[in-house]
This record gives sequence, C-alpha cells and structure tokens, in this order.
Amino acid sequence: MRSHERLVGELRDEAIRRSHSYDDECFVLRGLWSVDLFFRPTPQEREFDYRFLLAQTEGQGCCYCPHGSTELVDGSKLGKDARDIRPDSVCLEIALLDAIYSSFPRRPSAVHHLDGFSGAKSLRRAEIVCAEAVNLATGRVPSHTKIVNVGVVGTIVKLLGDAGYIVCCSDLDEDLQGSVVHGVEVQGGDHTCELVRDADVAVVTGMTLATGTLEGILEASSEGGCKVLLFAETGANMAEAYMELGIDVVVGEQFPFYIFQGRSVIEVFR
Repeated sequence: MRSHERLVGELRDEAIRRSHSYDDECFVLRGLWSVDLFFRPTPQEREFDYRFLLAQTEGQGCCYCPHGSTELVDGSKLGKDARDIRPDSVCLEIALLDAIYSSFPRRPSAVHHLDGFSGAKSLRRAEIVCAEAVNLATGRVPSHTKIVNVGVVGTIVKLLGDAGYIVCCSDLDEDLQGSVVHGVEVQGGDHTCELVRDADVAVVTGMTLATGTLEGILEASSEGGCKVLLFAETGANMAEAYMELGIDVVVGEQFPFYIFQGRSVIEVFR
C-alpha cells in the first residue's frame, strides 16, 4: 500500500518532470492565503466549517485542510520557486503542487460554466457530480447499486437517493458522525474503506489527499472492484495526475469555487 508521503511524492515527481520544458518564472510563488469559511449554500445542506490554503504561481492552487486545522501561512516563501519549497505542512505542500500544475495544459472530457448565486451553483455542481457517478454505474439497476459518499455533501446524498440508489456515507468530522443526512446515517472515517470495498461507486472528496486517507480508499476500491469519482477543489489542477493513481473520474473545480458569487468552472476528466 502506498504511504501518504509516497502518494504526494508521486504527484510531486510528475510535476517536476513536466515542468522541465517551462520557464522557471512560471513557478515563482507570488501569493499565499489562508481562508477560514463557514458556509451553508442551501437549507438542505449542512454547514461547512473549513480552512483552505491558496498558493499562487501563474494560477492558483488549493488545499482544504482537515477539520479543526489551525494552519497559517506567512510571506517568507514568496519569490521562491514553488518546486523547491518543502514545507512541513502537507496542506501547504498540496496547495503548492496544485499551483505548479496550474501552468500545465489540461484536456478535460467536459467543461461546465456555473454562473450566479452560490446556492444555485451548489445544486448544479451536485448534479454534475451525480451524473458522472451514475455514468460509472451504467448497466446496473439503481436499487441494487451501492454508492458511497466519502466527505458528505448533503445535496449529492439526496440526489443519488432520489434516483433510487443505495447510498451510504462517511466523514471524518466528529460533529457530523452519527447524524442522519437525507435519510442516510453518517458513519465515521474508520468505516470508509469497508464502505468503499462493499460499494459499486465511491464519490470521494479531494480533501482525502490532505487527510492521508486517499491511498487507503484507492486500495479498498481495487480490492472490491469499486469505481472511484473524485470531486476536487483540493488539487483540482492535478486531475489528470490523480487519474494516473487509479481514479476513474475527476470532477475538478479551480478557484474561485462555487461558494463564491460569479462564474465557476468545473472540468470533468474521464
């Protein structure tokens, strides 16, 4: 099984390899942000209480931090080559990697432009994710098809349940564990691999890279024959590299995210 360090290391090695043909100026670190957010896009959704880090080179890279994180940033790294920075913080390392990948061209299978109020964009984003999950379940009868949502998004749980699928979910947030979301009890993160192993499709948040749980999820999916869809604000620029790790579909959303007013861009990689 790949360790957390090896998984991030594989993404870093690929970034360094791809960057050799680019001007060094592309990878100069120009900005860092640490953002605390409390967000509830619709009455049907839970309140999101998170922190995310943004790193800017030519584009922005993002990493959502594990629940309760107190990670901060400072200006000491500005002006340095992001490829040479080896921070102690895994969240900052992922944000820097995502910023490096922002300079590389991407070849998505589909691109969606979301405009307007964040509540409406929240529903549209969930519809896109669920449509891709249903595509992965093609040929299966919904009432006999189990889909697990790792990193609970209430709208995703509701849409899949309304479509007749057997839905289960898990989350590392202790305040959410044991609660019922649209008729589905949220199980703790220690049940995630078991749920994935037993499911037909796993709909997984990109934050699992930062929590160190993605590698276990991929191993469980391989053992159980479960298809994996990663919906990623964390590391969205790394979508194609994620797929090299064994992920079937990545729904990537670069900053600014759907939680902000205005236009958001969602790219689907199959």
